[in-house]
Amino acid sequence: MEHVSALFAAEAARTDGFMRRIRKAARNIDPAPVAVWLMGSVARLEDSMLSDLDVAMVWSGTAQAGLKAFNQAINGAASAVGLHVSIVRLSVAEVRQHALARDEWWQSLATDAVPILGPAPRTLVDG
Repeated sequence: MEHVSALFAAEAARTDGFMRRIRKAARNIDPAPVAVWLMGSVARLEDSMLSDLDVAMVWSGTAQAGLKAFNQAINGAASAVGLHVSIVRLSVAEVRQHALARDEWWQSLATDAVPILGPAPRTLVDG
C-alpha cells in the first residue's frame, strides 16, 4: 500500500508543478489573461492516457503579442509531463455571448471548467 501512496503523491506533485508553470506563464503575458481554465475530459476527470489537455484562455481585449510565448510555455510544460495541449482563445465578450445563448458549449464549460487563473466561468459572466 505504501508504494501506491507514493505513486499518488508523485502524480499530485507532477500535476501541481504543471499548474504552477501554466499560472506563471499566464502571469508573464502582458496583458495577462482574465482567466485560464481547464476544460474537457481532464476537467471532468474522465480523461485517459490518450486525452489531450484542453485549456481556455479568456482575454479582455486582443492580446496577440503574449499568446505565442504562452503557447510555447504551456507546450513545454505539457511535453515535460507527456501531455498534448489544445488551447482555445476567447474574449470576455465571446464568453458572455455563449452564456447568454446558454448553448451546449457554455453549459459544459460552466459546469466542468476548473479555474487555473482568474474567476470561474459563471463568476466571470455574473461578476
